[in-house]
Amino acid sequence: MVARCGGLRLGVPLEAVHKVVAAPLLTPLPDAPARVAGLANLHGAPLVVLDISGNALPAGRPRLEARLMVVETAQRRCGLLCDRVEGTLRLPEDAWRALDDLVPGAGYLAGSPDGEDLVVLRDPDGWLSEGDEQHLREALERHRAGGAGEAGA
Repeated sequence: MVARCGGLRLGVPLEAVHKVVAAPLLTPLPDAPARVAGLANLHGAPLVVLDISGNALPAGRPRLEARLMVVETAQRRCGLLCDRVEGTLRLPEDAWRALDDLVPGAGYLAGSPDGEDLVVLRDPDGWLSEGDEQHLREALERHRAGGAGEAGA
């Protein structure tokens, strides 16, 4: 599944994508890592929403055209805030070039046959560093302990 996240054209393995919905209101999560945009209420359950675009987002309401890609892996379930979701794109395995030699954990890069920008394929389990994961766990514990209200729908 290919999505635009800021200036990044990001590929997410299709088997990890649960669904795509309009981006809901977000509840801020104080002291969370910078890539955490906040919490969303998705069908009554809180969902951590990530913004890996590098753009600082105002808390609360994403832009009207923004989408939330709900991603599920063995390690996590989270939402990815996207400017837009383009759809699926199939690329042959030999089109991908590993970027780990340049930046460990960076993923893969491929030129797409549709003539658009390059696509960066990142494993959703690598969107947060180990330090950010711990930081997020601590922020969620403080949020739960503080009895903060539910995220907006």
